[in-house]
Amino acid sequence: MKHFSPKLILGVLLMGALSLNCQAQNVNSFFDKETTTAAEDGGNGYCICFKSKGGTNAADNQANYKLTTHLIAGKKYMLKVTAKATSNCQLTLHAVDTKSDNKNADGTSADVQEFNPKSIGTTWETYNWRFTAKYPIDRLDFLFGTLDGKIYFDDVKLSDTEFGVDVIQNG
Repeated sequence: MKHFSPKLILGVLLMGALSLNCQAQNVNSFFDKETTTAAEDGGNGYCICFKSKGGTNAADNQANYKLTTHLIAGKKYMLKVTAKATSNCQLTLHAVDTKSDNKNADGTSADVQEFNPKSIGTTWETYNWRFTAKYPIDRLDFLFGTLDGKIYFDDVKLSDTEFGVDVIQNG
């Protein structure tokens, strides 16, 4: 498998079946070009794959998605993600208001919603998080820090539950 930069991968994925629906510059990760790849998903095209070297807590390895339009505090949303990993792991979602003046000692935003982790298996499954935004969320963090292996994401969709409008737009 060839390795690509995350920006290139997302450009390729947007042309394929991945419904991450983002502009390539909006996705960042704590990974470099050697650990982020585009991979065939065995079904509808390509997915994104992150290699994780394992860690002691969920935040040790993560992928971050910067929203082009912030989520509105008080509105209800649903995030759907189809995922699998090379070994069973936990995937935690954090929704972050990075522009908040409420900061932690290290300067990061203290306005973070943490959602119950999902147990990710070795076969493709769809996982859902339903939530009401507590803050004007502008970044989603996917944490899988204890995984020693690969995690694959495909068919990511974020929509408001009132009108069913996709929040993440095609770029």
